[in-house]
Amino acid sequence: SLFSSSSLTAESSLGSAFFAKSGNLYPKYPDKLPQTAVEVWLFDALATDGTEAFTMSFLRDSTAVPAGFRVAINASWEDGSNWSRNLVFPVSIITSEGSSIDQGSIVGVWKMNDDDQNGASVCFEVNEDLSVSKVSFNVPGVITGTLTHNSMKYPCLPNTENEARVGRDLFWMRPIAMAIADLDVTITTDPSTEPKKLLISGDRGGYGGLERSWESMPWAKAVTDSLFVRAKVGPYVLQVMRLIGRPEHDYEATASARLYCNGKLVCGPQRVIEKAEARGTGDTKADHALIVEKLFDEVGLPANFRYKNVGYRIEFLSGTKWSFEVRHARQWWQMPTSKPGPGATGSSAFVVSAKGGLAGSGDTFEGFGMSGQVEMPE
Repeated sequence: SLFSSSSLTAESSLGSAFFAKSGNLYPKYPDKLPQTAVEVWLFDALATDGTEAFTMSFLRDSTAVPAGFRVAINASWEDGSNWSRNLVFPVSIITSEGSSIDQGSIVGVWKMNDDDQNGASVCFEVNEDLSVSKVSFNVPGVITGTLTHNSMKYPCLPNTENEARVGRDLFWMRPIAMAIADLDVTITTDPSTEPKKLLISGDRGGYGGLERSWESMPWAKAVTDSLFVRAKVGPYVLQVMRLIGRPEHDYEATASARLYCNGKLVCGPQRVIEKAEARGTGDTKADHALIVEKLFDEVGLPANFRYKNVGYRIEFLSGTKWSFEVRHARQWWQMPTSKPGPGATGSSAFVVSAKGGLAGSGDTFEGFGMSGQVEMPE
């Protein structure tokens, strides 16, 4: 258990051991959280036609301390309306049941009081074999309901710690890479209006997943730019977390990315390269590479801060090349990360349209997804 009033420590730590072929859902800092550390459990859902989108993260960090630990929620409806809220809870409890903490079922609860079983809370449950996850919202007057994932069993668990590493002491993995998603929540967007329903049905193609990250330092001290993408494009599923490091690390580009085709992992790059380097890629895991280029051709909505790009061209390389265009179709949320003015930085998220496929095949597929780009001051 973590209590915002007593669980932070000034001591730095890389956290507990990494477990191969595990979801690593149990906290890396279970009892004492370094002030610089961050742990995240992210759940999302998207309608297959991009009409509705939902993402939420359970966070353990010092951002809202001493008030508590955050649950960050973002919702988007077909009519273009959006809602974002950071809920703060003084108590965060995560328990594991099973033969060991790396293989057991996990329950996490963010709540107001350690002894209050009926107060406001948000919780998640993930069963032992990672086949089902469920998030339950019980914050009357704000949000109530559930998000459920039924895993489609895409291969996803890293075999080594390095396979889970996305940057310097930054880890990113996907315990449930692709799932049938069912969302049924009621959100009070404004106390003066009627609550609003948000429904995403797995029977109608709703999909999502569970992502997990932890780091010993805040992203502001590790990266200047990041890109998150989840999209479904015909038989393909794209998953990207791409980072650009700090100036003192020569703006090093790193990634944790996955490209699936019909449920099979066809490319899993951690290496980010420039277009001119593409001839040096091969079909071994170490050769897999990712190319990310910002698009500025005005076909799409511009981002709001340092860059005004309207999307990205993303290429996966493993001896074979797959190319996709991801364009901003509907603005979701935006949040500054610096003071206003020239060169101001921030976080921008969009529901995106996506199209592409295997280069040279003549086949082009279309679909939708979500993206978020976060810029940090240098």
